[in-house]
Amino acid sequence: LNETFPRIVFGRVATEQASELAAQQSVFAVPTLLIFFDGRESCRYARNFSTGEIERDITRPYRLFFN
Repeated sequence: LNETFPRIVFGRVATEQASELAAQQSVFAVPTLLIFFDGRESCRYARNFSTGEIERDITRPYRLFFN
């Protein structure tokens, strides 16, 4: 994903250490991936997902924001 979407900043939150933040974002399963564009949640994936799914779902918004 870093190669395909180089302008997206990826971060990781250890939910066991930041349980309040996880609850604020309604993250109750691990792993969960949240993708934000312009400060708004654009996509949410929990438990079982693939990089292909993610790539398919964020290609269009990525192009709109960064091209």
